Amino acid sequence: MTQHATARRRIVGAAAVTLTLAGLLAGCSSRPGAAAVVDGRTIRTSDVVSVVDDLKPALGDVSATQVLNILIEEPMLVQLAADHGQGVSDADARSTLDAFFTSAKLTPPASYSPATLEVGLHQAANAKLAADTTDATLAQDYTTRLGKLAVTVNPRFGTWDQGQLGAAAAPSWVVAQK
Repeated sequence: MTQHATARRRIVGAAAVTLTLAGLLAGCSSRPGAAAVVDGRTIRTSDVVSVVDDLKPALGDVSATQVLNILIEEPMLVQLAADHGQGVSDADARSTLDAFFTSAKLTPPASYSPATLEVGLHQAANAKLAADTTDATLAQDYTTRLGKLAVTVNPRFGTWDQGQLGAAAAPSWVVAQK
């Protein structure tokens, strides 16, 4: 066998490995860069990272999994709140986010990214719904709507099971040192 043929096989082999790894890392392969796809709506990995970076000064140890879980639920929870007479606005979201910073004795930023505002909407809706102790159908309605979400999660962030985002498992090829 010639050196040229050996080199060509190495290049083809390296390209195959690279393409395989890229496919595995993409997770939501039909939507590159997706952390999750919920009812056709893409939640970008960059949005998850942006929210973690935005809120870390105020909240400390906020994880990408926590943020993604909130971003998955946000539209459903905000609609649930509106349907139960507890609607929230962007002003409510900003107020909620500002409170995170002021309670940590920090000055809130002048503005928030759209994804961070979604977290604020989720938290504001959640607070209003939690305060409503008179609506007996609320918990069942929440569970039903959550169960109807069509969610595909990038394995890097975990797995979606029964309306909850579970922690990501280490790939089988990663071995912990003893």
